[in-house]
Amino acid sequence: KEIKLGFSASRMSCFSYTANYFRLVIHGLAYNLVNLFRQACLKGTNKLLQIGTLRAQLFKVGAQIKTSARRVWVHLSSHWVYWNLWDEACQGIKKFKAYCFT
Repeated sequence: KEIKLGFSASRMSCFSYTANYFRLVIHGLAYNLVNLFRQACLKGTNKLLQIGTLRAQLFKVGAQIKTSARRVWVHLSSHWVYWNLWDEACQGIKKFKAYCFT
């Protein structure tokens, strides 16, 4: 049900079978990526968050991004409500990255 509601996987807008099949495969890959992110990077009850909640609280973030040749800075509001969730996700990504690439 989550793949249907969270990723709009029930929407098949093309007349071609191949195009709809490819679209469904892309939705399946996106669902698996979000599941991997939840299991590897989040802790506790945050692992159970639905994709709609993750999208609203973590992925749709108003931020200012600055880049240089070697770094990327993400400037978030200091009064953002979900700062703890963002910090937890960043720490989880660092641990996952260290686990996978060592």
